[in-house]
Amino acid sequence: MAEKIINAVNESGKFRTKIVTEVEPVNDFYDAEDYHQDYYKKRGINGCAI
Repeated sequence: MAEKIINAVNESGKFRTKIVTEVEPVNDFYDAEDYHQDYYKKRGINGCAI
């Protein structure tokens, strides 16, 4: 999925340079502890700003 989106963005010509991020399969993934889950929801925050 990520590669499909990267290719679509690269082919769109919207940006001067291409995305060069390498996408690799996930090997091991561990959920964070419960106190990390739903961080914003637990604090009444709608989301984060960048």
